[in-house]
Amino acid sequence: MGVVRPEHIILALRSTGRSGTLVFGDASAPLAHFVFEGGCVRKARSSLSAYLGGVLYELGYVDPPTLNASLSEVAARGVPHGALLREHGDVAPEMVQLGLREQMERRLADVIGLPPDTIWRFHDAVDLLPSFGGSDWPLVDPAPGIWRGLRESAQTDIVRKALAACAATSFVLGPRVDLRVLHLRPDEVAVAELFRNPRSLLAPESTLSPEATAALLYFLLLANVLVPGPTRSEAPRALSSPPPISGRPSLPPADPLETPTRAVERTRVFLMAGNYLKARALAVAALERFAGSLPVAVEYAWVLANNPEERSAADLDRHIRNLDELIRTGAESAQSLYYRFQLRRRAGRGALAIRDLRQAVVLDPHHVDAVRELRLFNARLGKDGSVDVALGIAPQAQDHSSS
Repeated sequence: MGVVRPEHIILALRSTGRSGTLVFGDASAPLAHFVFEGGCVRKARSSLSAYLGGVLYELGYVDPPTLNASLSEVAARGVPHGALLREHGDVAPEMVQLGLREQMERRLADVIGLPPDTIWRFHDAVDLLPSFGGSDWPLVDPAPGIWRGLRESAQTDIVRKALAACAATSFVLGPRVDLRVLHLRPDEVAVAELFRNPRSLLAPESTLSPEATAALLYFLLLANVLVPGPTRSEAPRALSSPPPISGRPSLPPADPLETPTRAVERTRVFLMAGNYLKARALAVAALERFAGSLPVAVEYAWVLANNPEERSAADLDRHIRNLDELIRTGAESAQSLYYRFQLRRRAGRGALAIRDLRQAVVLDPHHVDAVRELRLFNARLGKDGSVDVALGIAPQAQDHSSS
């Protein structure tokens, strides 16, 4: 029993690979249960939000009539919602799995906003939800859900105090760290990549706001992604001192063209910062170095589509065709479909755009931008079912061509 920040205890259970049930709230009225298995979450029950039917609807996997009918049957029969939808063939089994993952991540994110005096209890090696839900719960890494909650919360005082306590220490990415499992955005990955070389937590180069950068560093510390670097006495002695560097570098010390993944991430950072020329230069260099990489080719096509001097309908149509060709030749991914969704929406092709967006979420339910756009679309979809209106497409921009 104790009073502690939810992110501390959940990420500690993850790091130590514990199994058991974590309960938030008073025993007479618990707010949330999380069943851990080897540091990952196997089951989650919460009174805070995120019911499976609503999640599947927001992801675009069920329509309102199907959802309402299934909820009535769940109430009458007392069967798990996901199992019922599979039984009727309303939702494919893999979509139910994706919905359960999304539901658990949302429930993990929700506990970040609990009051600071919320009581928690961890029941070691005990499953307090043995008969809850079905038998097909996926095993979910809790870190992405915790970061989602921290990203959306405003724990500024806690974050500031934690970073201040580490101000005198240099940090580095831990050994065998795989940033992909955290589902970070490209600009967040770029901040983490800075720590491939030991450095202070103070003012790293970042396109994020100072508050977002601080929250990210706080999360990376708790998740043991960043670990203390070598002390001055442990560091190898240099044969000669390098000349001082004037000013701050425009890129981190790591080579942005070291791997295709890093090249794509750095290109996105420049583009999101509004620096088209640097993004294009890096995309061209990456295309030359990694000629066979489809993700690099997709990123290059996306950069060209954001040329501020190419805004005509003919230019837009050409850029859509470029992505069409890449996707047809094997580059179909959540990212390529999300890029084409944006271009098709820009061109006023609502039906084709939303098809791309839904498929992007199916391919990668953790694609933050695609999931957010689909939630917004579903929230805006009125009773008239107008796709174009829900996508924010002006009537004069509508284009019903097949591309």
